[in-house]
Amino acid sequence: MPSTGRLERNALRLMLVVAIAMSARALYDVGVAAGLGPVLAAGLPVILDGFAILAARVVTRLSGRAATYPWTLLVLLGAVSVWANALHAHPVTVGALTLTTWQAQAVAALPPVVLGFGFHLTQMVSRADAKAQVPEPEPAPDPTPEPGPEPPSRSPYEVAAREAWLHHGPMTGAVLAERIDSSLATGKRLAAKFRTEGADPAPVTTEE
Repeated sequence: MPSTGRLERNALRLMLVVAIAMSARALYDVGVAAGLGPVLAAGLPVILDGFAILAARVVTRLSGRAATYPWTLLVLLGAVSVWANALHAHPVTVGALTLTTWQAQAVAALPPVVLGFGFHLTQMVSRADAKAQVPEPEPAPDPTPEPGPEPPSRSPYEVAAREAWLHHGPMTGAVLAERIDSSLATGKRLAAKFRTEGADPAPVTTEE
């Protein structure tokens, strides 16, 4: 089933085609009545309604002072087209219905008016569809670096033993146990560990 946006676009296109055809017929008759002849009169709808549509397309792409000139052309050409369509009108009695001259002119002026509004709505729908198709930008990555692994936690005995080892150099497990006031087994274990790690052990933190 067609989407709502597709139905809107197709309906607007149909109305634009009908409005162009109705306005073109009136402008053609005005051209013939002005003495342009059957061939050249066919160009009058092109240079009026066609140029107005072109100016409307340019207006949608410009803004500020740059859009002043195409806006001026659009208003002037639209006004001439409305006037020419109204000039073509003449009352025709249909059954019991008879319009006045100004009523017939008002009805005849509707096609170029609908053409202008319909084209503008078409441009609005197209811009809305284009905006809806643009993917949303992905969020920027967090510039804050992820924290690295925390240094291993050490016991108070190991912290004191490392400080003694770094300040006084390698020593036996018994001497190390005496310096940190620990058991002989703890001193021997830490001394063996420090010899395995090397003379420059990694920084440590104390357990809470």
